[in-house]
Amino acid sequence: MTVSLKQSHFVFKTIFVWSLICVIVLVPLTSESQLPEKWEALKSALGEAKSDSVRIDRFLAIADYAIDHFPDSVNRYADEAITLGTSTESWLPVVSALNLKGINERYQGNYPEAKLYQKQGANIAFTRLEDSIRGYQLIDNMANVYIVEGKLDSALAIKLMALHKFKDFEAEKSIQFATSSIASIYIEQKNYDQGKAYCLEALNLAGSSQDSAFSLGNLGICYKYLGQPDSAIYCYLQAAEMLPENPFFQARNYSNIGLLYESKEEWDRAFYYLGRARDIYTDANSDHNAASTDVRIGKVLIEQGNYAEAKLRLESAAPLVKKRGQITGKKLLAQGLYRVYKREGDFKKALDAYETYFIINDSLNNADVDAKLADLELKYETAEKEKTISKQSLILEKQKNLRNILLLGLAFVLWLGTFLFFYLRRQSQLKTQLADQEIELRNQQIIQLENDKKVLAMSSMIEGQESERIRIARDLHDGLGAMLSSVKARISTIEEQVSHLENLNLGQSIGDMIDKASKEVRRISQNMAPQALRLGGIKDAVEDLANDLSLNSNLKINTEFINWKGLEDETKELMLYRIIQEIIQNTIKHSDAKGLLIQLIQNGNSLSLITEDDGKGFDVKAAKEKKGLGLTSIESRVSFLEGEMDIDSEKEKGTSYTITVPI
Repeated sequence: MTVSLKQSHFVFKTIFVWSLICVIVLVPLTSESQLPEKWEALKSALGEAKSDSVRIDRFLAIADYAIDHFPDSVNRYADEAITLGTSTESWLPVVSALNLKGINERYQGNYPEAKLYQKQGANIAFTRLEDSIRGYQLIDNMANVYIVEGKLDSALAIKLMALHKFKDFEAEKSIQFATSSIASIYIEQKNYDQGKAYCLEALNLAGSSQDSAFSLGNLGICYKYLGQPDSAIYCYLQAAEMLPENPFFQARNYSNIGLLYESKEEWDRAFYYLGRARDIYTDANSDHNAASTDVRIGKVLIEQGNYAEAKLRLESAAPLVKKRGQITGKKLLAQGLYRVYKREGDFKKALDAYETYFIINDSLNNADVDAKLADLELKYETAEKEKTISKQSLILEKQKNLRNILLLGLAFVLWLGTFLFFYLRRQSQLKTQLADQEIELRNQQIIQLENDKKVLAMSSMIEGQESERIRIARDLHDGLGAMLSSVKARISTIEEQVSHLENLNLGQSIGDMIDKASKEVRRISQNMAPQALRLGGIKDAVEDLANDLSLNSNLKINTEFINWKGLEDETKELMLYRIIQEIIQNTIKHSDAKGLLIQLIQNGNSLSLITEDDGKGFDVKAAKEKKGLGLTSIESRVSFLEGEMDIDSEKEKGTSYTITVPI
């Protein structure tokens, strides 16, 4: 099913509105006059605290309250809680304070800082508290930052991983929250089938009427764009009735129901539900929402043939819609006024309304637009001229008909000249726009060709490197390896025949050296062209590599494969294997890490590689500027796979790679 860009924007705005409404339900409404009193009461309670634990709790309460009312003060009070909690080794409030800082930075648009605080809190939860559930909750919160950054694939991979862990721990509330968030991401990606599946799962897990209402609202969106309007109407109606105490949420759902009935041309039902939404907005003193709804009602009244009431509603709504309404509302207003004024024969106002509509919706067929404008201008000029002739006939009844004909002819010539002027100017503008678009298209084609040449060159280079690796590995194994074996056999024969060599023990010594050389040849051959990758795929190859390096180095490597179904593209398998090899080598050489976790997560048409170590970290910006061979190799292979890479590292806090590629 094809979904337009406007529909996509509408879906995102709907999800955002429902999320905002849910927050409003959780947070009691407070008037501005009450804010200073509560703020001062919280600070006064802090001054009365006697013990460190009570002071920490008061610091957290002030920071939590400040997120919604005084965001500039959040970090100051959260840092006080962190300092006091660290000194007393009270790690749970430290984790809570870092979480509050992360949420506040996300609200302020400081996304790198938000991810950093969430990651720090998760690390403390894992290491100090040994609380895996809380740690993965903070990781799940970190995924929300990726959502607002627009990195939906990365956010989805993290949330699927967190959901998998929550299910292992049987954390019901966290499972419900993660499932609902995943449903919203799929809806934003226009994957309505997957969105529907997760909405239904979230609905089954809902622990409150608010959770159920939010899931039903999202489910209604999925049904709407899957072409099931009746199911969508049922979900919207159930969602509205679950939260009658929230007027904005209820009105939004009634409005959605009215729009669906409008699309089905069931005008009476559309009028009923839009009217309910309008009344709720009016009672809540939301004048601009009421005005926007009146525009929709005006359209329904026109379809019902009630032009008089439609005119009253549209004209009363016009000032607010023009000032604060969205572009779609302004378009509907202009379209409705055009139809009403045209019906009344007020061609001057009809022309003004249609010109406004044309400016908003200039994608209409040019010939159709010009014809309508010409028709309106002709009717307007004719009506004005008839009024002029009527007045003149009353005053100058005795004047000759020839003068009237000449005046009418002059007016027609003036109108024709004006019309031709604007028509030709419009055609010239269109030609200029078309020429600019053609130039832009050519430039894009040139850039695409250059990119294709770069990709082809990179592909040829990498394929040549891999072919050379395989050739060298084969030569090492078949040539040098066989030669070393022959040398060892020859020395053994000499040792048996010459007794004094046995006394010198030279055969044993040289044999040991040849064994070591043979093992080294096999190791080099295996690294350059791993047999496990060719025979068993990337899963077996990565596990063999991890096991081998865990036994022969100080680094303990763990691997996880989530939703793994295997890869059919051998080139992508090889590229991913080389990326993992390079990350492991960088970790061993530079990080002083004791542990490394490698996760491969398969999700539909994308694959995510996530690695985390507990080493000393490094300065990512400085490393990229230095353009070291290892990091450059990883970046070039990710670029070759048309993927995205995010490196998150902090000194003494470890390093994580998040790489997402299409499959």
